[in-house]
Amino acid sequence: MPRGKKCRRICIVPKTRVFAPKGCSGQGLVLTLEELEALRLSDYEHKEQGEAAALMQVSRGTYQRILVSARHQVARALLEERALTISGGNYQLSDGDCPCLKTCKSCRFHRQNSFREDNSMVVAIAQENGTVCGHFGKCASFALFTIEDGKITAQRDLDTSAHGHALLAGFLKENGADAVICGGMGQGAKEKLDALGMTAMTGVTGDVRQVAEAYAAGTLVFSDNASCAGHGHHHGEGHSCSCGK
Repeated sequence: MPRGKKCRRICIVPKTRVFAPKGCSGQGLVLTLEELEALRLSDYEHKEQGEAAALMQVSRGTYQRILVSARHQVARALLEERALTISGGNYQLSDGDCPCLKTCKSCRFHRQNSFREDNSMVVAIAQENGTVCGHFGKCASFALFTIEDGKITAQRDLDTSAHGHALLAGFLKENGADAVICGGMGQGAKEKLDALGMTAMTGVTGDVRQVAEAYAAGTLVFSDNASCAGHGHHHGEGHSCSCGK
């Protein structure tokens, strides 16, 4: 009877989970959370592999395989100009009782701030009649999906009709959104999301649920550019999308 995989201990779950070059297209890649941890220990903390393996509570051979896979995924993302999503894996987040507490920058940060991630994130998708809305600023409803370990664990609708585009980014942040998906948005809206630490993904169409599932799986095709092309909306006095709405 085969043995089940043992959870690998990690010390950090990043708030930003998606990294993509401007105008990227095609299928994205996934970096698991234990692969990110291996990169952190070896390439950021500069720990010896034996020590790093002990901190993750895996054998040295297993650690080496995780590290090789992680470096390969990052190299592919850079050289093939593909989006990289940090998601999923087989891991257990350190509860603060960590043997690396004296040397690990991440564990010290978590302990000092009494902070513990729940391994989940929330993505807000602009929606209209069950499909992705074409414009961020004109959307009256967002579907909020909670994603954990590469799977959707919760979904709810958020009415944003009472919030103008100037307040929309902050309202989504207050409701726990870490990332926003829509058809298009102006530069001003993107800058507001960036300032709040939220990832903006544009150029997306289709069924909202299917889009959320693709994002969770790391296969969503999107752009990180501010773009309102094709919406043809105006705000009077010859004023168009350049307002950042």
